[in-house]
Amino acid sequence: MKFSKIVAIAFAALSIIGCDKSDDPVIDHAQNITGTYYGNLELSVNGKTMGSVENISLQVDRIDAENVTFVLDAFDFSSYSIPQIEAGAAVKSGSGIYVTEGDIHTESESFTTTGDFNGETDGQSISVVFNFQFGAMPMPVVGTFKGSKSQATMTVDARDYNSWTYINLATGATQTVRDFSAWNYLSSGSVTSTTPAVGSESDITIDWHIAIHRYDIKTNGGAALATEETNMGNVTSFTSSGYIEDENVENGIITDMTDMMKGIIGYASTAKVNPVLSKWLTATPTGTMPPYTYEPTNLIYVVKCTDGNYIKLKFTDNTNETGTSGYVTFTYEYVRVN
Repeated sequence: MKFSKIVAIAFAALSIIGCDKSDDPVIDHAQNITGTYYGNLELSVNGKTMGSVENISLQVDRIDAENVTFVLDAFDFSSYSIPQIEAGAAVKSGSGIYVTEGDIHTESESFTTTGDFNGETDGQSISVVFNFQFGAMPMPVVGTFKGSKSQATMTVDARDYNSWTYINLATGATQTVRDFSAWNYLSSGSVTSTTPAVGSESDITIDWHIAIHRYDIKTNGGAALATEETNMGNVTSFTSSGYIEDENVENGIITDMTDMMKGIIGYASTAKVNPVLSKWLTATPTGTMPPYTYEPTNLIYVVKCTDGNYIKLKFTDNTNETGTSGYVTFTYEYVRVN
């Protein structure tokens, strides 16, 4: 066999291998556990309880899809004032539980803190065991942190008209899926053509509570109401009535703006939308360009889930940090009552 042919075969094989590897989906485990957890830190030495630190926070920040940074608040132990501890951690997933582990090395003016830690979280509650070695202290100190998220904030990139982002508000997991209804193309209020449905509801592979399409919101079989409160902390109980379920909307959700300049816009032939949640943003006509200005209501919304648990929501922005529209930022609290 000629050398040039061998090189060609080898190059083709490497190309196939490279394509297969690049096509493997990267699951962002780190994003699913980020946030601030509040709880208590139980301390012990050689199996003997040495007290606890109450109302301490553990901040988890994403580095990449499989790595995070843990930041544990400063605290006092015996005669030691322990500074804030920051350490990297790897994240692995199994059956909805995320396992983390890492090493500790923090230097202060008085001493160096070393050790390691490991823990588990479902993205809402977390349990981490820290093994601290404070300076020249002869025995390590074991600190067991147990806490949960009270509130979290999320920003969804909802610029694409053709997709919905499905969100699990118990874990923070998200999945973006193309709208799987048939699309009707309208011009001057009349349907000019239709494209068949692509995909189905089975394409959604996560458990989810709400989904976002541009500024439209729907629930997963739940129902919602708007409170008169703007402070989430003021919503301390949940009424048993007054919740509004999702409604079917025909030709009301824009899915394709490709031919907008020709006067043709694509719409989902049918879609479910929650009429309460979808009013989180007030649009005011300008009579010029841009045609509307937008302002969040800043109200606290409550979603009653099918499992009987509740979610408090406050939508705060429809732009990102650079002012680009189509981003939905909201604060939420998942309240377990079952």
